[in-house]
Amino acid sequence: MYEEAADLRAHYQATGERDLNEAEGRHAHVDAFYRTKRIAAIGPADATRSIAGRRADGASNGKTQ
Repeated sequence: MYEEAADLRAHYQATGERDLNEAEGRHAHVDAFYRTKRIAAIGPADATRSIAGRRADGASNGKTQ
């Protein structure tokens, strides 16, 4: 998943769509969980485990306007 994460960071940097420092902080948690997984093998159960782990660490769900 490293290539995909690097591509997303490059996209943010090129387009200015997201603040790169803020995105890095958010991606650090995702990178830690998914680092050893192949993107094609990631499924809904992985996302649920990732979210449950973050919630157990005290993180809140993101809200959109």
